Amino acid sequence: MKKIFSLLLGTGLLLLVLSCSKKTEPINFGKDQCSHCKMVIEDPKYGAELLTSKGRVYKFDDLSCMESFVDENPDKADHAQLYVSDFITHELFPVEQASKVTGGEVRSPMGGNTAAFKNKNEAISEAKKLNAELVN
Repeated sequence: MKKIFSLLLGTGLLLLVLSCSKKTEPINFGKDQCSHCKMVIEDPKYGAELLTSKGRVYKFDDLSCMESFVDENPDKADHAQLYVSDFITHELFPVEQASKVTGGEVRSPMGGNTAAFKNKNEAISEAKKLNAELVN
């Protein structure tokens, strides 16, 4: 009986630790709602996420919505990790690693009109194609 109790307790603790891990969640495009503007997140080129220090995930339809959310909710944004979708691969990566392109033919859902790229050379190439400019 003692072994069963120990096994159940160990399994429960393991599940608790695993459920509290802090990581991004895939955005379900066409289903998930933007945490700021409440519109359905449609375009995988512009998605973004905020991961709080407590592990809660907020999803956004573009970088401008995430920036507005951060400005309006400093308590949730404190020590948060910010992620953006790569314009080419649509994979989330930390915003501080992003090369950003704005203007021209870049058309994000909420009019922020900024695209993020993990690879700076791709950002430069796309900026030329879109008549846009690299902002960092």
